Amino acid sequence: MGTISGGPEDEIAPRPIVDKMAPANGSVNFTGNAVEIPFDEFIGLNEPNINIRIVPPHATINSRLKGKTLFLDWTDTLQPNTTYAIYLNNAVRDITENNDSIIQYVFSTGPTLDTLNHQIAVSEAWSGKAVPSCTVALFDPENGQLQSFAEANNQGIATLNYLRPGTYTLLAFEDENNDLALQEHERLAFPVSSLLTIGEVPFFDSIPLRMYVPLQAPEIRTVKAEFPGVLILGATQGLEGAEVLVNGVVQDAAHMKWLGPDSLMTFIDVHGETIPEIVVNSSMLHDTLRVRTMKNDRLKSVNFRNAITGGKCSPLDSATLLFNDFILGVDTSKMSVLLASDSSRVAYTVSHQFNELTFSFPDRMALEAVQVILLAGAVSTTHGSNIRMQTAFNFPSVKKYGTIVVNTSSYVEPILLLVQQGEKTVRAMFIPESSSATRLEFLEPGDYSFKVIRDSNGNGRWDVGNYAERVQPETVDFYSEPTKVRANWELEFSLIPLDAP
Repeated sequence: MGTISGGPEDEIAPRPIVDKMAPANGSVNFTGNAVEIPFDEFIGLNEPNINIRIVPPHATINSRLKGKTLFLDWTDTLQPNTTYAIYLNNAVRDITENNDSIIQYVFSTGPTLDTLNHQIAVSEAWSGKAVPSCTVALFDPENGQLQSFAEANNQGIATLNYLRPGTYTLLAFEDENNDLALQEHERLAFPVSSLLTIGEVPFFDSIPLRMYVPLQAPEIRTVKAEFPGVLILGATQGLEGAEVLVNGVVQDAAHMKWLGPDSLMTFIDVHGETIPEIVVNSSMLHDTLRVRTMKNDRLKSVNFRNAITGGKCSPLDSATLLFNDFILGVDTSKMSVLLASDSSRVAYTVSHQFNELTFSFPDRMALEAVQVILLAGAVSTTHGSNIRMQTAFNFPSVKKYGTIVVNTSSYVEPILLLVQQGEKTVRAMFIPESSSATRLEFLEPGDYSFKVIRDSNGNGRWDVGNYAERVQPETVDFYSEPTKVRANWELEFSLIPLDAP
């Protein structure tokens, strides 16, 4: 037995019936104060007081619906010999599926329309990918008034139409609240020059604006607890050198493990008590937050996980276990390491720091796989000790890896070299000066690509831009053509930027 459906979902936004607009779109010598725009289906309005506006902003637009027709009017006096555009900025939606779009109605109060157009490309500064649906806007550099705007298409290209020659301020941003004004948290991009001059002919600027997420005000953004004893804090910025208080008690600096300039791991001693308050103080940051936890979480037993997923260690990886508590000491009489092949004992030494337990093997290159057994009480921590546990480490032969020798001598400034498989960065290396032979050893067979961050300030990380100071984000060069690594092979490869002499 079949079922009756409503048919396919409507995915097309309402369309204005151009030949029935009154006055016609593109009219000149316009002297009225009202416009009628009929649509091909019944529509609804989405915050018309915000999303319907006239540019230049010399009037306030009133709106009403009757059937399938949108009526717009205003009482303000428009300036003579001026081209105006009324934008329906996601203001019109169909009444069933809420599809919307940007619609532009244009007229001139003089005998001619401004007809220039200017195309701008926008891409992500970090990935190089096009940024669709972002807003690209022109402003009057004297008074900051909006002069024109457009939405980028799927290729990240925005076309600004009906322009007159002149000088403008250009800005691209992700207008999350449709207010056509940049908010401090919104991604943005801007040209190197503070002013954009539009000449007498249409122009396509093929050098894309590079969009980035601006630095946010210093605050704690993430808190992750790994009970019973680990707390990981992440901040927007300003965490470096911070003092951390848990329930009013200052955490011992020796029990704080820095994971990066804006991320740290601290080790707490609560023994099942609640953690109502965490205070973080630094030169830039003063923040207080509360952590909601379940009692069962806080009473979890001491446990560990392998630092390397699956326990597969390349020659660059340490054989390390990460505990969920601060390690106070170890009892090697309750530990054993056995060959996976025949269970014979393997010589080893063990060390610990923070929550890390690391095994070292004097003859590691001869090992293939080992099993680590920790009897109950082998590792003592702040909240007790471990139960009996075991794990394994695998050590593939060095012949199963390949090597790339990278020539970066075309770069004269410090760079950060990222080796990638797909979107994942598998190796990062700071190269402070020009090098003709940087060895990337022990790479698993597969296809690799590269990113090069031009680290202009030499701080070993990518820095975003600063709009107030007109500072662009640090340049990222993309070498996306796959480089194939084979086992037991060595490959030489040169990275040459497009602007190299």
